[in-house]
Amino acid sequence: MLVPAPLLVMASVHEREAAALPVSLLHIFFAFSSIESMFPLFAAARFGWGEMQTGLYMAGVGIVLGGSQGLFVGRLSREWGEVTMTVVGLAITARRSPASRSATRS
Repeated sequence: MLVPAPLLVMASVHEREAAALPVSLLHIFFAFSSIESMFPLFAAARFGWGEMQTGLYMAGVGIVLGGSQGLFVGRLSREWGEVTMTVVGLAITARRSPASRSATRS
């Protein structure tokens, strides 16, 4: 039977605390992947933006992201290595997530 690798990893985790990490990562990846489809709805409701304003905003974000990846991420990856970059990226994402902010308040 063909089973995707992330599902095999989640199925092999038996400890409750360790199982929370793959589930959390799944939620983070889902949130990031849905931003392109949800942002236009948010921008229209919050700012009254139409297709032109939303498209210009998303184009600007794309230029900034592409520029930062081309100028900084490649150099840092060669200097620090991919594993370190992955750990740092996940740590920054976890630190900036709403779940981490609410967990530190209680």
